[in-house]
Formats: sequence, structure tokens, C-alpha cells
Amino acid sequence: MAACSFTKLTACSSLLQKCCWRWKECTQNGFLNSSCVVSGVRYYRGSNRNTRKRERNLRQKLIKREATEPKVFDKKEFFRQNYDRELFSFKSRLGLTFNDDNTLLTALTHESFKADTITDDSGDNEASIQISEHNARLSLLGLTASSLYIVDHLCSTYPSLPRLGVRCFHDFLLGRSNIVKLAQQVSLPDMIRLEHDLDDLHKEKHLDFRKEDVVCDTFFALVGAIYVDQGCSEARRFVEDFIITQLQGEELDKILHFDFPEKVLQNIFAIQGKEKPEARLIQQSGLNTLVPVYVVGVFTGDKMIAEASSYSQIRAKNEALKAALMKYCQEGMLQPFPKERKQLNKVAH
Repeated sequence: MAACSFTKLTACSSLLQKCCWRWKECTQNGFLNSSCVVSGVRYYRGSNRNTRKRERNLRQKLIKREATEPKVFDKKEFFRQNYDRELFSFKSRLGLTFNDDNTLLTALTHESFKADTITDDSGDNEASIQISEHNARLSLLGLTASSLYIVDHLCSTYPSLPRLGVRCFHDFLLGRSNIVKLAQQVSLPDMIRLEHDLDDLHKEKHLDFRKEDVVCDTFFALVGAIYVDQGCSEARRFVEDFIITQLQGEELDKILHFDFPEKVLQNIFAIQGKEKPEARLIQQSGLNTLVPVYVVGVFTGDKMIAEASSYSQIRAKNEALKAALMKYCQEGMLQPFPKERKQLNKVAH
């Protein structure tokens, strides 16, 4: 019995030694990427694909831990590096042609812009000389030319428009808000060369100019550059195509402002040889109430031009005179343009 048990124990120990020897061989030969059974337990080591996936996930976790900020598009740096290309695109969009591109570059350069400098080290004190020009003179020239072309266009196109009406249209077209809106429509602010960031000028309290001033000066400098390089005809065409067209879609009541409509209307009728306009009270009601109503009409002879109502007789009179003057201006602006007017006159004769 003892001999049988000893024989079985010897067989088990030899079998265990063979298994251990086999395990060492598998480890040395690198067969651990497959499944092996040792003492009834399954062991599996992942493939290379899973290893790469774990490494990729680990890298992503490290990036999140480092909190790296995403790249933000720097518009100012982009325009600085690609300014020549953007300048060519700007000219193509507006249909501009320049014999000398330096004139256009000068028009887009503000006086605060610091270009490349030449340093003189000959003396004790270093002196730097700027080699770039700014757009101050071109801006003054462009403003004067624009004002002249606008007045000439209004007077020739609407000959019956009163002098104060021409001034109101002139002030509206050359106003700061209108020029800034027009400059933004043609992407002019992106092309301005300035020392400071244009959008952050309100933070620079020590400067004596603001964003609107810079944009308006640059726009008028662009008109001046066209005048210098291409002549007065191209500058006039640019003003008519871009500035005067801003009147389209605007309400006349918001543009035309007459402080003394009665005097203006009397002068217009006197020049045309018509009877002097007269304001008459047409109707009144609610005189014994808190809010009475007065209706006043403006007549020339027996013909009523316009009427208006208000809680005060004086206010109703002023409103009726303004309505009559506005109606006269509208009728004058609905007339054909000068070229079409000449053709109609020829056909009539």
C-alpha cells in the first residue's frame, strides 16, 4: 500500500516538473500572445492593436491634464502676413485700378503707423527716420472732392430741391455714421494700417482719435487716392456709385429737417411766381376738453397743398407747413434725371 502511494507521488512530481519546464519554454519563445492553460487558469495578453489604442487613450488623457488651449484664428496676424494678397482682393472687389500702388498704400496708412525705420548711430543719440507716409492730406482732398461731387449731383439731378434740402442730404451722406457703415460694407477697416488694434482703440485713453475717426479719414483718403491716381472722373464715379447710393431706401422725414418751413416755402413759391402759401384752420373739435383737435391746411389760392392735425393750433400749422414742403420735395425728386429730362423736352418740341 505504501509502495503504491509512493509510486503515485513520484509520477505526480515528474508531471509537475514537465509542466513547469514547458511553461519556461513558452515564456522564452515569446508565445504569451496566445492563450495558455496553467493549472486550469486562462491567461491572455492583448494584441498590438489594443496596445496602440491604450497608448492613444493615454496620450489624450495627458493632453487633457495639461489643459492645452485650442488654436484661435488671429485675424490681425493673418492680415499682416498676407497684406499684399488682401490688398489685391480689396482692389478687385471695388473695381479699382491704380497706376501706382503706393498711393493706395498711403491712403490706407494712419499717421500713427510705425513702419520700418532707418537708425543713425553716428552720434551719441540714436535718431530714427520713418520712411512711410500717412493719409492726412489725401483725406482732406477726398473729403473736399466728395462734398463737391455730392452737391453737384443733387443740384443737377433735383433742380427744384430747396437749398436747405441739399444741405440735409449732403450732411447725411457725409455723416460719420453713414461713412462708417459704408466702410464696413466694403471691408475697409481690415485694410487700415495702424499702430494699435482698431477694435481696442476705446481702451487707449491717451489717444486723441477713435475708431470712427480713423475709418472716416481712411475712406476719404481712398477717394483722394483715386482722384490723384486716376483723375476726377473716376473719383466722381466712385462717389456716385458708393456714397450717393446710400440714399436708396431711406425715409425723407428722417433726413430733411426744416427749422422755418414757412419761410422756405414762401421763397420757393416766390421764385416760381406762384401765390404766397397760406395756412388756414379747416376744422376744430373738443375745445372744452383736455385734448382738443385742430386741423390746419396750407393753401395756395383755392388749392390745398397739405393738411395736418394736432392738439395745438400753432403746432398743427407748423406740421401742415412741413407736410407741404415735404410734398414739394418729393414731387421734385420724382422728376426724371437730367438726361431723361432733356430727351423728354426734345420729344415734346
